[in-house]
Amino acid sequence: MYPPEWFRWDIRPREIRWPKWFTQWPNGARVAVHLSVMHEWESEPRNWTPAFGRPLPPNAAQKTDFLTLGYKEYGFTSGVWRIIDLLDRQQVKATVFTNGTAAEVWPDSIRELKNRGHEIGSHAYDQAVQPVVYKTREEERDAMRQSIK
Repeated sequence: MYPPEWFRWDIRPREIRWPKWFTQWPNGARVAVHLSVMHEWESEPRNWTPAFGRPLPPNAAQKTDFLTLGYKEYGFTSGVWRIIDLLDRQQVKATVFTNGTAAEVWPDSIRELKNRGHEIGSHAYDQAVQPVVYKTREEERDAMRQSIK
């Protein structure tokens, strides 16, 4: 069934309106944009890549998806630094969602994002399991605490 039953169309607004208190965007801006960047790591590379939509063949000599690992490493060694510089040149601040393993493995990039004034958002502790699923509220709470730490 699509959409899933939990996707409650009946509680979503049918008409989008500004709240009564809203009169204009700050400083005469004509539009607001929210920019978020996903900056995450996983403890074990998955054997499939959502970005490329291909599982590794069962008879492949390699069992580790080095393509996924490579594009993730690029993000931390080069990509995020280019994004940081681009945001600085445009005088734009972003919300950067990162996870606990990223902060442990690549702390310099997280520190630099914070030093340059970007908001850091917690995005679980590890991305090795997708989607991230918790069995209990306590398990989710502990993972979030670990990520924030």
